[in-house]
Amino acid sequence: MNVVIECDPELVEHARRLVMESVKSYLRANCSRILSLSKLALQKSVKIEFHGLFRHYSGDEKLPRFMDALAVLLRCMGSDNLEIIQGSRLVIRDEEGYLVVLVESLENFCREIMV
Repeated sequence: MNVVIECDPELVEHARRLVMESVKSYLRANCSRILSLSKLALQKSVKIEFHGLFRHYSGDEKLPRFMDALAVLLRCMGSDNLEIIQGSRLVIRDEEGYLVVLVESLENFCREIMV
């Protein structure tokens, strides 16, 4: 089932909320592990692959899959204007994708969502 991509402001906000909730859910479950490993490896940034977010996504009939919601955001906002986590950037290749996030930004974001 293909979702028709419209740039209705309500649909864009709905897609943004669904994507953010899946990112937050994923990070609530994985922040400490990701941060521990990245600090041990002295990484400055980490990649969060989309397939890790899929099972934390709570879709609905309008946007049943994570990639449906992300497609709305990319089409209506563009990848340059879409900042899921402050300081992050999206990389999408061949329908696969990930977020690249600075460890410092991820640490701040994790602190905010864990309260």
